[in-house]
This record gives sequence, C-alpha cells and structure tokens, in this order.
Amino acid sequence: MAKGQKKSSKEIRKPKKAPVKVEVVSAGFTKGQQATLNNIKKP
Repeated sequence: MAKGQKKSSKEIRKPKKAPVKVEVVSAGFTKGQQATLNNIKKP
C-alpha cells in the first residue's frame, strides 16, 4: 500500500509542476500574447 501511494504521489507531482508553470506564464502575458502562444503551441 505504501509503495503504491508513493508512486501515485510522484506521478501526481510531476504533471502538476508543468501546468502550474504554464499557468503562471500565461497570467503574465496579455490576452493577445496568450492567443499567439496558443497558436504557436497547437502545431
């Protein structure tokens, strides 16, 4: 049980770090810049 929980924590921790960084960066950009970023990221 402990092993499974530890793996879950690690798995949840890794993906969370990336989205948080993207959110902070997006918040720093204006709406126009954000739209441009989204367009570049899509392809």
